Amino acid sequence: MGFICEHYSDQRAGLVVAFRGGETTPDYFAGDSANDAMEHFDLYLQGDTIMARSDSEIAMEAAGITNVEDAVELREAIDAITDTYSDDDAVEHIILFPAWMVGKDYTVDERIRYSGKLYKVLQAHHSQADWTPDVAVSLFVQIHDPGEIPEWVQPTGATDAYSMGDKVRHNGDVWESTVDANVWEPGVYGWVQVNEE
Repeated sequence: MGFICEHYSDQRAGLVVAFRGGETTPDYFAGDSANDAMEHFDLYLQGDTIMARSDSEIAMEAAGITNVEDAVELREAIDAITDTYSDDDAVEHIILFPAWMVGKDYTVDERIRYSGKLYKVLQAHHSQADWTPDVAVSLFVQIHDPGEIPEWVQPTGATDAYSMGDKVRHNGDVWESTVDANVWEPGVYGWVQVNEE
């Protein structure tokens, strides 16, 4: 998260006012010194440069993680728990799953988060920048909340085909698949229009 930090000193009032703006609502601080302002914004001096600790550094400190080994151990413990989750349970705890990364080898059924959504890997692959989970439908399928009826997406093959009983929204209607391995568009073959429940 990037931000700009500016400060204004009013020597007559003995007051330092600091502003931080960025992607979120700007924050401000008024205090006795620049050091107080830096502490408020979790900044520190490196030589003559004001530096900001990253959100991940702050989170690691709060979790008691002081080195890479601690971080790896915590990630392994989280993975051991989330590996036992059904997809329905997993989608309720998206934040526990690792974020999608470029340049990583992914295996079938691995679950990752991307843009606040949970995805499952359909085909083993080495990730690339233009194969994001939201567009690479042959590589990933989004895991939806239980009871949510997602929009129909054209399957690319057997790995992401719809199963009998799957429901989708398409052209303003709700459809239910009447066959397994359904790659057809609703209204063409293998679907029946149903009323919303």
